[in-house]
Amino acid sequence: MRVLIVSKVHTHPTTMGNSFAILAQAEVLKRLGCDVQFLYIQERGLKASAQQYDDILLKMKGYWGDKLHVLQTPKYVRLFENIRNIFFKKCRDNHTNLYNMYVDAITPKVKALQQEYHFDACLVQYIYMTKLYDHVDFHKKAIFTHDVLAYKNLIVGENVQWYDAAQEARALQKCTDVFAIQEEEMHYFKVLSPRSRHYNVLTPYKYHPQPIAGNKNIVFLSGNNAFNQNGLRWFIENVFPLIRQKHEDAKLLIAGGICKVIKGLYDNIEGIVLKGFVGDPREFFALGDVAINPTYQGTGLKIKTFESIANDKVTLVHPHSMVGIYDKQNAPLFSSDKPQEWADYLDSIWGPPERIAEIKKHNKAYIHSLNDFIEGEYKRFLEA
Repeated sequence: MRVLIVSKVHTHPTTMGNSFAILAQAEVLKRLGCDVQFLYIQERGLKASAQQYDDILLKMKGYWGDKLHVLQTPKYVRLFENIRNIFFKKCRDNHTNLYNMYVDAITPKVKALQQEYHFDACLVQYIYMTKLYDHVDFHKKAIFTHDVLAYKNLIVGENVQWYDAAQEARALQKCTDVFAIQEEEMHYFKVLSPRSRHYNVLTPYKYHPQPIAGNKNIVFLSGNNAFNQNGLRWFIENVFPLIRQKHEDAKLLIAGGICKVIKGLYDNIEGIVLKGFVGDPREFFALGDVAINPTYQGTGLKIKTFESIANDKVTLVHPHSMVGIYDKQNAPLFSSDKPQEWADYLDSIWGPPERIAEIKKHNKAYIHSLNDFIEGEYKRFLEA
């Protein structure tokens, strides 16, 4: 089967977050025998340098080769988008139009690619891209949803852009196949688009076994968004002081884009160490035996939860970060919203090394089971 993936998100082997999820999806499809090609919609920001975007394209071409197609949009497209966002924020309480982010130039570009390559399936990233299916036909018209976006202002308790479920339903109903990244969201999409086929594809992860570090370091690798910031603040202000009462040598190591916000706020607290940008996440995870995901807001896939398990850590999460995960009952996770329970659990972990060794066995089994399940979902898609 020949598959075209369409996205505004760049993908190459060193990406993380949603970029990583898209690339992992492409890898599964290729492993199952598909010819996968990628159309990258590159919207250049008003302030970003041309060199920055050229570097991204160079990395992408290194991975995709002649399977990469690029549509570069003029800078005024981003300018109009920013103006539009300001209007909806000021005048409509951030209630926006679903297709504001769709670029009309995508349609003729995809039409030309379809005439040349005759794709069996198209897989668009994010719901606003489904407008494409009004103009270009494919045997399989699929969407990788990434998230539930209707009424997101109510879900996350933040002043964010949102739209209503009626818009989301109309967009999903253009698709023959809907890929959700967690089970609860898949059931929601089934209600909105009952005639589509639905799959819970999550995101596959490669298991990276790591030796026991034998220290009391706690690691947290995160991008710089409001949900991650709020979760980290909750941990630092409520949990970390309880841990330090019993374990004066405990350290919280923080890496990633979130360090830009935390710097100057919490880096003067004893035991907190900012590592900044890390080139290889595995090297950062190797610095300790324990990883945390204290995020208590947002939707979508709990990426940091899976990354911690895949990197063979004892993983502690807020209950929110278990919502919709694969095989929740057997997931090798500690979950609580009570700070003292976090501290008590770590007190039990930082004892006999056999405890950590046993959790590592569960990490390996869980990741392998997760990947088998995901591959089965993609096989269903190809055979439908």
